[in-house]
Amino acid sequence: MAQQQNIWYIKIYKNDKKFPIMEQKTLEKQSIGIGYNIRIDMKQSTSGGINAYMDMLNKKPKQKKFITNVFNNFIEEMKIGDTVYLCKGEYDILYKAIISSDYYFDSEEEHNNFWHHRRDITNIESCNIKSNKRRIQTLYKE
Repeated sequence: MAQQQNIWYIKIYKNDKKFPIMEQKTLEKQSIGIGYNIRIDMKQSTSGGINAYMDMLNKKPKQKKFITNVFNNFIEEMKIGDTVYLCKGEYDILYKAIISSDYYFDSEEEHNNFWHHRRDITNIESCNIKSNKRRIQTLYKE
């Protein structure tokens, strides 16, 4: 029996003047990512190490819980073959794609100004849809 694919919505970047640059990098690299200023490999780190790292960044307990949840979704719940919609702001859905890799950490991206925490995508299609559902957070699972 085939596994049911999930549907995800991810913001390409915050809706500011750098958005067009990040949109272009997303399309060129065929890759999506998340950040939250976390520059350690979240899959290889222990929960204690992650907690200590977030303490160093002065994250409050509520922020830690939220960030940990987002990373868990991005690393563990998102699967190869899932559909992902790439969004701008709270209502604009710009592209539809398919997740084509597992999570990976790219330590070199600090120099290239792109995401450290990534997944590759394929079959990128422009869709330009105005959603009737408001999406404030970075990552949503439908």
